[in-house]
Amino acid sequence: MNSSRSTLEHMTTVLMGLPFPAALMDGEGTFLTVNGSWISQENDYPASGISSGPGGNLLALCLYAGTNGGLHAHAAILRVLQGQEDSLVLPYGGTEHSRSRPLELHIGRLPASEPLFLVRIHDASAEQFERDRTRLLDLMTQGRPRQELLQEIAQMVEHLHPAGRCAVLLLDGHTLRVGAAPRIPEAFLSGFDGLDVRERLAALPAVPGAEYTQDLSQHPYWGPYLQAGDMQAFPVCASLPVFDRSQRLVGALALCLPADAPISDTTGELLKQAQHLTSIVIEHDALIRELEHRALHDDLTGLPNRALFDDRLQRELDRAAPEGRPVAVLFLDIDDFKAINDAGGHNTGDAVLGEVARRLRACLKPGETLARFAGDEFVAILPDTAAPEAVERAAGMSDALRGGFTVAGRDVFIMMSIGIAVSTGSDGDAQTLQRHADVAMYRAKTLRTGTELFESELPQRATQRLELLSHLRRAEELGELALHFQPQMNLDTGQPVGAEALIRWQHPQLGLVSPAEFIPLAEDSGLIIPIGRWVLAEACRQGLHLLGRAPGLARIAVNVSALQFAREDFVDMVAEVLRDTRFPPQCLELELTERIVMRDVDSAVRRMQALRDLGVSIALDDFGTGFSSLSYLPNLPLNVLKIDRSFVAGAADGRTLPIVRAIMSMAEQFGFDVIAEGIETAGHVQAMLDVGCRFGQGYHFARPAPADALWPAPVPGPRR
Repeated sequence: MNSSRSTLEHMTTVLMGLPFPAALMDGEGTFLTVNGSWISQENDYPASGISSGPGGNLLALCLYAGTNGGLHAHAAILRVLQGQEDSLVLPYGGTEHSRSRPLELHIGRLPASEPLFLVRIHDASAEQFERDRTRLLDLMTQGRPRQELLQEIAQMVEHLHPAGRCAVLLLDGHTLRVGAAPRIPEAFLSGFDGLDVRERLAALPAVPGAEYTQDLSQHPYWGPYLQAGDMQAFPVCASLPVFDRSQRLVGALALCLPADAPISDTTGELLKQAQHLTSIVIEHDALIRELEHRALHDDLTGLPNRALFDDRLQRELDRAAPEGRPVAVLFLDIDDFKAINDAGGHNTGDAVLGEVARRLRACLKPGETLARFAGDEFVAILPDTAAPEAVERAAGMSDALRGGFTVAGRDVFIMMSIGIAVSTGSDGDAQTLQRHADVAMYRAKTLRTGTELFESELPQRATQRLELLSHLRRAEELGELALHFQPQMNLDTGQPVGAEALIRWQHPQLGLVSPAEFIPLAEDSGLIIPIGRWVLAEACRQGLHLLGRAPGLARIAVNVSALQFAREDFVDMVAEVLRDTRFPPQCLELELTERIVMRDVDSAVRRMQALRDLGVSIALDDFGTGFSSLSYLPNLPLNVLKIDRSFVAGAADGRTLPIVRAIMSMAEQFGFDVIAEGIETAGHVQAMLDVGCRFGQGYHFARPAPADALWPAPVPGPRR
């Protein structure tokens, strides 16, 4: 007996030092003693009050244990008391949804001569949270959708505080959306969903900072929602804001509670972990969405890429096929884009591409698609669009790009070549339609027409184009390239004052290949760089002889391509050719088109000035046809303006006479010489003389021909 009393006293001493609610029970189910934690926490632990001293009975304990009322708990406890089981664990604290946290009742026999049992109430929040957290992370690794993951978080929070009802809220811009709320009525949730936090910030208990509102029923905003949603029993709302890694508010956890169900410190700490998990889920979903978007979109412009474009095009063709509705594909390519990159660098090129994408996208109607494939290639899908309308839409896109761009203080002007292919419903192959549009685009680029509609014979032309390119690669090596010259005449005297060097290609099988065919091919392939250097060097070499052979001949003019002029080493290359050929710089005139100059005015002016510093003259070719460059004219270091042949032909019958007079007036004002191109009749000569133009060239004087045909070399005299 003394031994039993000694054991009880020892166990009581130990019991009093335990940090959790604990009691000793004898074999009859009677409480012998309880510790201070049990007594001090009795408000938190249901039924603790009736057992706050010796004599508390088993039945009172059973009323709050188990999941099937007291009978189940009573039977389970008796099995332990009778020695049938060593220990047991039961849910504790009333029904699941009335508990303020997940509690467990633990009962186990102690090593003593007399039956003695330790009864303790365990806060299982941490274990429950860890189980829920593990499940959530498993679902994330399985790639489950965000909605399901947020539902898990809401249930996790409700496990931490079973008496509460949780809503996971998301911030979409400035608008609040409900992500998950498994046990909150829709009528109450409507108070959250769609709420603009800028307008109703004061009315929102869930954002932007943690709040703890004791009585929402008296709140001017939330009171009506509590009534409508039958949430009067949950007037307390605790909230935790959810931030991403950059501390940007992305949502909130809102926990609606009964007035008599406070949040313990342990539960509060675990709720903060749930808050962090919510942030992880939201960021994880955003990352997945971003990766999915990047997989199907162009990083630079945000437009669909080829993969998404192919899918959308095939879908449109499938939808159109049953009714035979047309689908148009437009393949758009920026002309001479490499020159923009070479002149301004890739940052300038990227900025231009971004602005092109923005302007083209503004041309689209709902349901249409614009994609970027690579580099400067854009492709559009226009459903229900027949060929005539597609041509009009292409013209509208070209117009949208007129006027140029200002990029990093630079003015850049561009043009596009557009190929159009239209499916009529029966030829519903996405790849074929794209290929046809691509072929038409190259046709437009080759012919410099701006826009071309696919025709059945174009694929054959594309094959011929590849064959021609193969021959062109060896043309210089095989000596097939030659220069012809066209005299530039003094219209008053009829004497030559200069000559323009023009490249010709004489192929042994193909014959004389037109420059209109192979020059665009050389520009697209990059062959224009070595070919252009050969032309300049050959023009200087032959020009050196012509200057001494043709009386009055004072300059040799050479055309420069956009790719040549855009190269950083272009001026150095010109200087090197002049040095190697010993050609006088003051007798060399380089012809640039308006398009080349207006691509990037600042870079163009610097290069032109560097050429002027070498002593070389600069002529602006085809003036007035390409861009609105009049405002830049005073700033361009020019020597010569060349009036386009279309203005010359129109001046003879008066149609373009005002334009030609205006050009002459500007040239006189800025000190430029003027050369009229395309003079084919005596009437053209007189029209130019009438407006004060003193120089010209054209078939009226001479067709381009080899130098020896125009100015035969003097026959050497007999040897003496």
